[in-house]
Formats: sequence, structure tokens, C-alpha cells
Amino acid sequence: MTPETRAKKLIIARANRRKITLPVQDRPATWAEARETADYACMGDPVAWKLGGTSQFVRDIFGIDWMFYGPLGSHEVYENGQTVIVPPLPGPVAEPEIAVRLGKDVPPSGTPRTDAQIKGLIDAVAPALDIAAVALKDPPSEGVLSLIADRAGTGLILTDAWQSPTILPRLANQPVRLLLDGREKSRGNANVLLGGVYGALRDFFVQAAREDLTLFAGDVIATGGLAPAIPIRNAKTVTASFDGWQTAQFALEYL
Repeated sequence: MTPETRAKKLIIARANRRKITLPVQDRPATWAEARETADYACMGDPVAWKLGGTSQFVRDIFGIDWMFYGPLGSHEVYENGQTVIVPPLPGPVAEPEIAVRLGKDVPPSGTPRTDAQIKGLIDAVAPALDIAAVALKDPPSEGVLSLIADRAGTGLILTDAWQSPTILPRLANQPVRLLLDGREKSRGNANVLLGGVYGALRDFFVQAAREDLTLFAGDVIATGGLAPAIPIRNAKTVTASFDGWQTAQFALEYL
């Protein structure tokens, strides 16, 4: 199966709110094939990136020791104050995240960047929510390459008010709660990110260099889930409450 054909199959499943099993012969066999599928499925130039495998929990599920990522288009990114239009998605879930915005282009480099170098590339940081969805029935059994082909389970990225990246050091052990319609559904901490936000970005930049991928100023990067993902069902609001920091809350409408 070609990457384009596989992408169309995953797009149709998502639009039909249906989870499917990719037969073994239809699954991507290489990173390049998986990423090419994801690029087709994005249907346009990406403006944001969802990082996966930035916590040990996710890496253990898939038996990997590296992170992965998926692209999002401009119609899949919402900012503070906007009402979120949730498109047809198979079993969407919400999880709180920390997002960063690049202030400079990031050219490919296989050499890991230092924290100081990474800080110099970040324009702003914000509390965020990831509305994730996977078109695969059983991602662990179908393999991480199949998940990458499905854009790493991307759905929507919601970012609250942006602020200076100087806040990042105090977010290393930042508690967070996820609420649906004002009711707490899960809680977690930023310390689940391996190496913190800088570690997640460092690994992302190295992985992106594998395919000679340049990231651009203005790109938004959601650095990984900080608390258990919860199905949103028909919730009217979703909130990521970062104790002592900001609270990101969005109204939801459904197609």
C-alpha cells in the first residue's frame, strides 16, 4: 500500500468516526514510509506538531526508546478565546500539555541542541490542551509506525495566552488538572516529560533532522501529555488548570 493510499484510508476512517485495523501488509514498514503517510494525511503545510513518546509510560506501551510526532494544519489549531469546532473524530480524548512557539527557523541538525540553544529558539510558552484521536483500533499491536502514519493521533491543539519562555524553569514540576464541564477528570505533572520541555524539544529536533525537516518560526509544538487522556464525549468545556500558573479553558462545539 502506498503512503497516499494509506493516508486516504485513515482520513476516511476519521471522518466516519470509525476505528480500523490496518492489515499487516498495509502497515508502514519504515519511519520514512510512516512519516510520508502522515504528511499526506495532514492535507497541507503543517503549522503545529504533536509530540508523542515524550514520557516513559508511552515508550513502554510501544516498546521504544525514542519519541515521535505528527503534523497539524492551521484549521486544527485554536488560540485563547476561540470556540473550538470539533470535527468528526473517532473517540476523541483530551489531555493537558505545555506548548511552545518557535521564534526562529530550526534547520536540521543531528547533533542534540543544548538547553540554552533550545531556549534561544523559543518565542513563547503556553498552557495547552490536546484533543487527540486515533483511527487505529489497537495502536500497540499495530505498532508505533502505524500510529505515526495516523499523524501520531493528532486531532486539535488548543493554546491559551502566550507568555515569555523564562517561565519554563518553574514548570519542571508543575501540577496540572484536566476538567470537563468544570469537573476534574484526571491530574498529572510536567515532570513526566523525559528531560522536561527542553528534553522533548531536543529529541524532536533530532528526529526531525532524520528526514531533513526544517521547522519554521511560528510553528506550535505540543510537548506531550501530562495527565491521563479522558474521552470528551459531548463536553461543552475543556480545561487544563495549571496550579499557580494559568488555566486554559475552551468552549467546544461539534460537527
